[in-house]
Amino acid sequence: INQRWKLQLRQNSLIIAGDDKRETTLGKIRGSTFERGLSVRTTISDLGVSTVFSPFKHKKLSSLMPSFNAVVSGFYFNPQAQYNGQYYNLRPVGTEGQTLDGSKEAYSKFAVSIPVGVQMERHINQKFVLGIAWTYHKLFFDYLDDLSVGRYPEPEALKAANPDLGDIAVKLSNPNDQSGQRSYSADNDGFGYFNITARWKL
Repeated sequence: INQRWKLQLRQNSLIIAGDDKRETTLGKIRGSTFERGLSVRTTISDLGVSTVFSPFKHKKLSSLMPSFNAVVSGFYFNPQAQYNGQYYNLRPVGTEGQTLDGSKEAYSKFAVSIPVGVQMERHINQKFVLGIAWTYHKLFFDYLDDLSVGRYPEPEALKAANPDLGDIAVKLSNPNDQSGQRSYSADNDGFGYFNITARWKL
């Protein structure tokens, strides 16, 4: 648009993961150490329109150029969990009872987020620009990891709602035979990431 403002069409694909297991890797405790024993791998693919603001005019080739961006983004996400070496999609299972008694209350596989970020760029030459950026996605739901404040469903009812999975559905929902709520935080989810950018001017 001008030296300070530009519009971008952005598409990102990434995977986030989490695990309650108490494992030690290179001397560091990994996971949340929660007794519920849950794990998740969520594939995310988003598409958005970004407004980018550069507060300073570009003066010379070696200048560091900070910028800020805000996006309205729609994205698809698919939480999965692993059982006996195989990954299963969690949304259709209804791990908090969303599919019991013929209910169709499973959360949507599509959602909207507001990503905001900051970026620092520098020209390598007249046409090639390298940068590093941090982006955070503010979400408006609590199921990015298939986990909210719902309760563990009754095992037989969950098996009846998932006849093709049977006992596997119970293990995906409640691997360590816990009771009560599956989580104690009703806060909306969110995720962020660093990335390195490379831009070529035509």
